[in-house]
Order: sequence, then C-alpha cells, then structure tokens
Amino acid sequence: EIEVGDWSSDVCSSDLSFLEKVEENLLLFLLFVSVVVIFSQVVMRYVFQNSLSWNEELRRYLFIWLTWLSTGYAVRQKRHLRIEVLSDFLGERGKLVVDLFAMLVWCAFCLFLVKNGWKITSMLWRREQMTAALEIPMALTYAAVPVGAAIMAIRLLDEMFLGVRRLLSLCRSKREVG
Repeated sequence: EIEVGDWSSDVCSSDLSFLEKVEENLLLFLLFVSVVVIFSQVVMRYVFQNSLSWNEELRRYLFIWLTWLSTGYAVRQKRHLRIEVLSDFLGERGKLVVDLFAMLVWCAFCLFLVKNGWKITSMLWRREQMTAALEIPMALTYAAVPVGAAIMAIRLLDEMFLGVRRLLSLCRSKREVG
C-alpha cells in the first residue's frame, strides 16, 4: 500500500529494479569511458604534443548516449525541470491530476520520439552512413534517441501508475472521512 504523501516512493510499482541496475551501471560505464577518453586526449595533447583523430568524435557520441540514457534515470529521480505555478494553487488531488496529465503528454511526446527516432535510425542503417573518424555506423549514434525516449516512456508509465494508485487512495480516504 502506498502511504499518503509518498506516491513517488523509491520502490518501483512494476518491478523495474532490473532496468534500474542496467541504467545505473551503463551510465556509470559511459561516464567512466568519457573521462578516460578526455584524459587521454589531454595527455596526448599536452605531454606528447599530438592529438588523437578519433577521440573527440568518440567523446561526442558517448555524451549523446549518456544524455539520452540519463533522461529515464532523471524521471525516476524526479530531476527534470517542472513549472509548478498552476499546481501550487491546487489541493493534493488537483496537483496529482495536473501531474498525471503532464506525464501523459510527456509520455506521448516520448512515444513520438521513439517512432520518429526509429525511422531516422533505420534510414541511416539502410544507407550505411558511417562516422568520419571512427567509421562506425552513424545509426548507432542516432539510436540513442529512440532508446532513451523508450526508457523515459517506461519510467513515465510507471510514475503514472503510481500516481493513479495514489489518486484512487485519496478518493477512497475522502469518501471514508466524508
């Protein structure tokens, strides 16, 4: 049972703990690799007076993946920016309804990104476009958008599930009191 005032508990409603572990470990790995790549470029440039041709490109693509994968993590941690002017004037149920509506619109946008991101990624895969320095398929970079948006949509659906449960709990407790 979800406690009053705790509809956003750290416990996932639909057992997404596996996804959480994969997300966290992948984000840590990408961050670690990014730091190593940046450090190696600094050492090469200032110690050996030479730079690596592929380093900057790899760093850019790692950053793109890190950014898109972290969007779902940020949903779980409630770290996305929010404008709460309207919901500050509402009661607890009103805030919850506004939050649920906002998450529904947000989730729809994520699904739009998944669909159209997949189209672009597929097109690039078919055209076999390669990156300049690393010569890896450009589709791998573009795939970050639909993958990140899909993870974010899963997180939003989970948050909406918790929100609906919380709203139903509030409605029940209001009927019992009134």
